[in-house]
Formats: sequence, structure tokens, C-alpha cells
Amino acid sequence: MSSKVTKTLGRSLVLASIGCIIGLAFNFARPEGIKFVRSAPYNIYVPCPMMSKEAKPIEVQDLEGTEDLIFIDARPKADYDRERISGSRSLPFNPLKSPPKDTVEKLKALGPNRIVVIGDTDIDSGRLLAAELSEAGCLGVRYIKGGFPAWKNAGKKIERSEAGP
Repeated sequence: MSSKVTKTLGRSLVLASIGCIIGLAFNFARPEGIKFVRSAPYNIYVPCPMMSKEAKPIEVQDLEGTEDLIFIDARPKADYDRERISGSRSLPFNPLKSPPKDTVEKLKALGPNRIVVIGDTDIDSGRLLAAELSEAGCLGVRYIKGGFPAWKNAGKKIERSEAGP
């Protein structure tokens, strides 16, 4: 490099250093200077429950106003046929297959925060299907903690088939 370029770079570094030192001096002289390290993390990324792609658990007693909710039953079809939540839809969870795309599209079209999945407690099918539906793009999906047994134990209304007990 030429000596002219070297001198210009050197002067630029000196001027930048002087500017930094003056800025730091003024900051330290102020009663409440600008903090360089935040003591707590910034709260700028707060998850929006409506837009969450994560299925959230919900207790049976926390379900209010179920008339506009869509209940999806993740239990095996035989269990659903025997007893179910009135008006629920059967979509048995299969760990080897994803839910049908046309069914997922219909559920997405219902809008956010309307889908509640209920399953069994053996493999926690409600939680697993809710997670799959969330990953597929259904927004605000929730699942009932404790599944269908929790629903029954809470004394909530169920339908039974004619052949059932």
C-alpha cells in the first residue's frame, strides 16, 4: 500500500477511537447512561396464542362455551363408536400415517382456536394428533389433558351407541 493510504487509514482509526472515547465519557457522566448489557432479556418475541403452531393442553374444567368448538376424537374408531362427546368427529391417531390432507384443509378452514382434540391415555393420542394438526397448519389447536377418561370423570355429557354398555 502507498504511504498516503496508510496515513489516511491511521488518521481514520485515531478519529474513530477519539469519537468512541468521547461518547463513552458522556455516557458514564450521565446519571442514567445507556446500559450496554441488559439485566433481563428483551420481551420482543411473545408467542401469539392464535398463531401458535404448538398444541396447548387444556383441563376439562377450563373449557368454557363449547358450542363453537370442534372436538376431534383421536381414539380408535371402535372406542369412538362405543362412546364419544356429542357432536365430535372421529379422526383416529395413527403413528405411522399423517392425517388425510383434505381433512386437515377442512379443519384449517374452520379458523383458529376452534379445534380441541381428545384422545386416550394409553399413548396420549390426543396430544400427539393435536401436535400433528398444529404442524400441518391448524392454528390454536388444544388437547384435553387426561383425554376421554378425564372428560368422563368430570361428568361431562357423552353419547353412547345403542350396543354399548
